[in-house]
Amino acid sequence: MLHSSPDRRLRTITTSQRGISGNNASEVQTFIALGGITDITQIGALNTLYTDLNTAGLWNKIQVLYPFVGGTATAHALNLKNAAQYPLTFYGSAIHNTNGTTAVASTGSYFATTFDMATMSANDFSFGAYLRSPLNGAAGTTMYPFVTATGSTYLGFRGDAYTLNQAKWAGTGGFGTNASNAFITGASTARFIAASVDSPTTTFSFLNQFTITPSVGTKGSNLTGTISASLCTATTTFPWTYSMWYVATAMTETEIATLNAIFQKFNDTLDTAFGSTRGTDYYINPDFHVYTNRFISTSGASTLSSTEKNALNALIVSLVNSPNGLWSKLQVAYPIASSTNLSTALRELKTTATLPSGSSASATITGTGSTSATGLTMTSTSSYLSVPVISNTASQSIGMYVTEDLAMSGLDICCAIATRWDVSLKNASNNTTMQIFAGTTATVANPNAKGFYIIDCPGTATSTYTLYKNDVSFLTCTSGTASSAGVYFLGVRAGLSSLRDVGFLFYTGTTRLNAAERTELYNIVLAYQQALGRA
Repeated sequence: MLHSSPDRRLRTITTSQRGISGNNASEVQTFIALGGITDITQIGALNTLYTDLNTAGLWNKIQVLYPFVGGTATAHALNLKNAAQYPLTFYGSAIHNTNGTTAVASTGSYFATTFDMATMSANDFSFGAYLRSPLNGAAGTTMYPFVTATGSTYLGFRGDAYTLNQAKWAGTGGFGTNASNAFITGASTARFIAASVDSPTTTFSFLNQFTITPSVGTKGSNLTGTISASLCTATTTFPWTYSMWYVATAMTETEIATLNAIFQKFNDTLDTAFGSTRGTDYYINPDFHVYTNRFISTSGASTLSSTEKNALNALIVSLVNSPNGLWSKLQVAYPIASSTNLSTALRELKTTATLPSGSSASATITGTGSTSATGLTMTSTSSYLSVPVISNTASQSIGMYVTEDLAMSGLDICCAIATRWDVSLKNASNNTTMQIFAGTTATVANPNAKGFYIIDCPGTATSTYTLYKNDVSFLTCTSGTASSAGVYFLGVRAGLSSLRDVGFLFYTGTTRLNAAERTELYNIVLAYQQALGRA
């Protein structure tokens, strides 16, 4: 059909724009035409967003998607899935800029769409938002990143108490009825938050690459109502800013982590071009494993160099993909990931990669220590490194990678009580010595302290303990009478300290590594040290 006015025709992509946006993203072409978007960077980012979602198999799961790009109310109202359907309506005092959509402080502002959750299954839906500002409302006032008009489904946050953050999934009754504590909180100013329901009983919530709480909120079968989201309330002085908001069918944790990375990439592209702050508060590299992103974003991206980030990712990928299941067999691992930031160097790998706090198993130094390009060291006598959980009577494997050849009088692995565990990898006589539970003291010449050491620990009395160096049996001793005590790394007890640098520490907790597992771990850790220039 011919149109009488060119203004009524959809804007087409120019030749220069086509090189960025591609020829197949008709959804993008419709979106930019209705939104009046002409900036090539924005068009390219939208097309990349579309392509990445399709490549990841997520595009067909998404029902509505609002990327808040274009800087105007008209553009921010549009649904990328189908720009001609379900536009947002803004209420109150909304503000639109390159960061997305926000509102004037202390105003009752929100946005809503006519998309009705009743069109979806109560056992197969998810939703999420990428938003900024503290994740709460004011005392006694709830802020909702997602809420249905019927009150059947919502996620809400209050500023007066952690336990008053609430959620309800497809429940009956209005607000507050059959709702449960959400247990999601945080003071950071930018986050991706999502929730997913994939069965009559299973739900989980997701925050910045982390699954927060499985089965949070009350699950029912009453999924009804059009949806809206808070921008600000009359008593809230910190309005939220949205740069992404969506509804989809249920997604797995892996899928939501991928979605998070795709959204972060989109926001980072726009931030780089326009100096906005849509997504710069935490680190996500879409080419890295989700565990790597979690470790880096929790630790602080600035505390790790590019070399350290790449080496850490290679280490994590190798452990996770280990044919011997090493990721699950290592109870605790310390990669000594940063050469400049001691706090990051002390971070434990597995909990930082799986828990939002990322600090529950961080090592602590009694005395003084430092980190450098060659690893972690103690810097004064009577200083030592203690780590949570580790027991000297467990059947397990314990080890460290020593990056410096230095003879010394201190201990490398020991207990607070003399002779419970005394292991010196290179003493003043250039020997390695090992004594367990006041049993026999074994000695072997060790002219070069550098290398990867693993102790195979039966954890019982009168047993053979074997020390491996670089995957070769190096020294054995017979233990005495088992007596429980905590195990420490890098020196302990008055007058003793370890001044050697180490680049990796681990223990398995309740599992002894077999020969194949030790060999694989040695090769993985050696490659990690080589990537960092420590080997």
